[in-house]
Amino acid sequence: MLRRMVRSLVAWLLAGTVLLGPGAAPAAADGNYTNCSAQNPTLHLRWSANSQTFSRPDTWAANYRTALANASSNINSTTDFSWIRVSSGAVAPWANWNDPNSPGLAGVTQSSFNNTTCRFTDQWFYFNFPHTDGDNVDQRQCTAVHEFGHGLGLNHVSGFRAMNANHTYRCHTNMIKTFQGVDSAEANVLY
Repeated sequence: MLRRMVRSLVAWLLAGTVLLGPGAAPAAADGNYTNCSAQNPTLHLRWSANSQTFSRPDTWAANYRTALANASSNINSTTDFSWIRVSSGAVAPWANWNDPNSPGLAGVTQSSFNNTTCRFTDQWFYFNFPHTDGDNVDQRQCTAVHEFGHGLGLNHVSGFRAMNANHTYRCHTNMIKTFQGVDSAEANVLY
């Protein structure tokens, strides 16, 4: 119960941002990837390589699996970065956030990074099933492509973009389920 209350509080305070992992340096998505280290403000928060692995439970429903496959395929085909699905040992696994007390929260990205190099060391991606179980595959893909974007180090933005901070606008009103040109261009600046 306490764990669920803490998750709800963290989700409420940081909805849509990159959360802290155990022992991680602060990794808020908004405004942090351009200046993640006071020692070197010119470094961008990103991965050291142009590809990383992700995994998801094989027991997930087909439209969750399809949403992740489509989202990673879109990013792989429109950016210089590749998300590679593996069965185990992924640097960035997907899981269920499972917080019914945050019905507006569809997804979360949790990152750790090296504060000196400004390079990610690991990540966790989450769908919040109490929210996304009612979504169709396109809405789940919309959530997945947004969280994968945070996983690259991209900020929230406004406008017709995959990285728009407003989930309802992005995934329920406009169905932005792919990186838009400017989303891809920002990712390619990092990679």
